[in-house]
Amino acid sequence: MAERTEIEESKETSEDHISALPDDLLLDVLSLLTADEAVQTCVLARRWRDLWMRLPSLRLLSTEHFNSFVNRLIELREPLCLVDCEIDLCHDDTDELSSETFPYPYVIQWIQYALASHARLLRVIVDEDYFDQQLRLNVPLVSQHLMTLHLNSVDLLCSMDFSSCPVLEDLKVSNCEIHAHMVSSRSLKRMCIGGCCFPTDYRTLLSTPSLNTLQLSTPNDCDGMTPLTESMPLLETAFVRLAFSSDCCSYSKNLAVGNCGDESCVGCFGYPYIFRRDLASCPVFSKLKTLVLNWWVAIIDLDALASVLQHSPILEILTLELKDNQDLVSAIGPEENYDPREQPFACTRLKVVNIECEQDNEKVRKILKFLTTCGIPAEQISVKKIFGLWLN
Repeated sequence: MAERTEIEESKETSEDHISALPDDLLLDVLSLLTADEAVQTCVLARRWRDLWMRLPSLRLLSTEHFNSFVNRLIELREPLCLVDCEIDLCHDDTDELSSETFPYPYVIQWIQYALASHARLLRVIVDEDYFDQQLRLNVPLVSQHLMTLHLNSVDLLCSMDFSSCPVLEDLKVSNCEIHAHMVSSRSLKRMCIGGCCFPTDYRTLLSTPSLNTLQLSTPNDCDGMTPLTESMPLLETAFVRLAFSSDCCSYSKNLAVGNCGDESCVGCFGYPYIFRRDLASCPVFSKLKTLVLNWWVAIIDLDALASVLQHSPILEILTLELKDNQDLVSAIGPEENYDPREQPFACTRLKVVNIECEQDNEKVRKILKFLTTCGIPAEQISVKKIFGLWLN
């Protein structure tokens, strides 16, 4: 057999095997790229010239001349459905950046384009470190196909009534300004609101009856009012961490601290005030099995702790994280004795009680006495000392 020529070997090694792949697979590969990178593949070969126009996923990462690029991309893209769309505004475009206005005035139109293209996932991320002005979302979102919505560093001036998104199941809102009176969705299953500022003159109502997972936290530098939740009968997992808020005693003259100044009004400001007020309408946590309470719950008084346990009939694991705080001693009081006959309850399924503290002192012994008085066997209670404990 004659030896192969160098020209034949060169042709074989330069053959384009990737272009031989089916279109669907190539489009999946292109969807891993940012939109500007995907467009650049048009110069690879004739086969690639128009592939980017049919991308099922758009990753719009801000670059130079971003406004004109995205507008032209949308104009040339074929009218096909989107699977997902991500708008990531994190790069400093020196040609378009302005301290007076938000530099990307077409973002709302891009969002509406994604929804009109039946995107099932929409993610809008703004790096607030780059911009003096926030992205202001002032139009309602309407989609029969949207299932997942993630918003980061957006000024939410629009209604957060998601009844026009009937299949929305996953909502994540991070570092946003929320101005809505209500966050409402009958389909929502998972909701994470983290580092967001709520209004200062009214309480936002969370109406999500199908929710099974909730994460709610507020930042330390915002003083909005604590949101109010409606019944969530399907809730399985929840994490709630509240920072400073505008909730205050009704007799308070200083709304910043919520303290009425009356020394006989024990714990009327901040977390104790919110906790005492909400205990009056405390629901039954009929499915709650694991509960972690940090120090600010325990400082209220033993009746408050008893009320929480009373409304948790199938609780199995209870953890009390006790910060070494003198307020806890003063709140419990040296002579306070809890009488279970006044507020009877039975945690018949309670298996483990963990008490985490810095010091095994009088306050811990008072809580131990309270738990045993309520019928919880001492062998089910463990005390763990943690040095330098700081619990949020």
